Amino acid sequence: MSVKNKSTKFKGTNKTLGQQIYEYRWIYLLGIPGFLIMLLISYLPMRNLLMAFQNYNPHLGILGSEWVGFAQFQKLFQDPKFYNMLKNTLIISGLSLLTFPAPVFLALLMNEVRNKMFKKFVQTSVYLPHFLSWAIVASLTFFLLSTEQGFVNKLAVMMGKDTTTYLFSSKWIYVIRTIIH
Repeated sequence: MSVKNKSTKFKGTNKTLGQQIYEYRWIYLLGIPGFLIMLLISYLPMRNLLMAFQNYNPHLGILGSEWVGFAQFQKLFQDPKFYNMLKNTLIISGLSLLTFPAPVFLALLMNEVRNKMFKKFVQTSVYLPHFLSWAIVASLTFFLLSTEQGFVNKLAVMMGKDTTTYLFSSKWIYVIRTIIH
């Protein structure tokens, strides 16, 4: 191959890049819808990151709003509640990571169950909450844990214990959030 020839030939073949692209043009054509979907879902929304650096006004749009640079971030970091919000976010994320292996263990356990009726009942019980609306989940949580009407507190009173304000307790909120998620 001479230095003057600018077309690249691939090892093991006598075809140039252009010839190979032409030969496999239908395969490349099949990839276009996936590429467009990835572009629309993953990359196009990233233009909205500009709003973090602007004093955004919906009437002016993204390109017409006033550019303020890092002013929004300075305001965020100076907020006295920021570190509490950051701590809560990290704790909730950490708890989500800790509970991640539970579905794997449940799947392994369910694989060993021989009673088909019990297996189907457990599978339905586990998957059913994923089809419920968050409004229903919030209502059930309130029904179970409210101080006056909650089922858990009514059971505690029947057993001679005091009621607990689960929904307003800072020590219970992480547990409740992890369970309902």
